[in-house]
Amino acid sequence: MKFLIVAALMTLSAQVFAQSKMGPEAVEMFNVLTHGQVSDCLQRADVDMVNIEIKKMVARCPGCNTYTITGNKRNIDTPSAEKTVITIKGKSVPGTFRGWIQTYTCDVK
Repeated sequence: MKFLIVAALMTLSAQVFAQSKMGPEAVEMFNVLTHGQVSDCLQRADVDMVNIEIKKMVARCPGCNTYTITGNKRNIDTPSAEKTVITIKGKSVPGTFRGWIQTYTCDVK
C-alpha cells in the first residue's frame, strides 16, 4: 500500500514539474520562428548550430524588431570555428481593412 502511495505521489509531482509554462520571450521567439516567411528562409539554410546567442533590438516604429541569432556550425561532436549569423527583421505594415500585419525578412550568412 505504501508503494502505491509513493508511486502516485511521484507521478503527480513529476507531472507538476513537467508542465511549466514558457516565458514571454520564449513564446515571442516561437512565434517569430514559426512565421511563414521566416520558416521558409530557415528551411533553405543550414541551421545546425551550437553555442547559440540571440539578440533582440527594438526600434520605435510599430513592430520593428531585429533578431540576430549567432552560433557555431556543428561538427559531429564539437563546434567548428565557422559562425552562422541569421538576421530576422520584422516590421508591421497597415492591413487592407484594419489593423497591422507583421512581416519579416530573413538573411543567413
